[in-house]
Amino acid sequence: MYSTMGRMLAQSIEAQITADELQVWFNQLTANIASGDFRTHNATMFDPASWPAMAQGVGFSEAARGALDTGSP
Repeated sequence: MYSTMGRMLAQSIEAQITADELQVWFNQLTANIASGDFRTHNATMFDPASWPAMAQGVGFSEAARGALDTGSP
């Protein structure tokens, strides 16, 4: 379906698949944390006191036509 409807259908299917997997990923994450596996979390990175005085980042946002790079070069 090379049309707007096809694109919307594909996005709907992607959203459903992601929603189905979110609970699985959350359960895996909480099980890892409960067992002492903190590789996915570094608490010092969330402490503003540990951040450099000047920092730069890149972000992405999703638009109806696809992902857009909103970061600066």
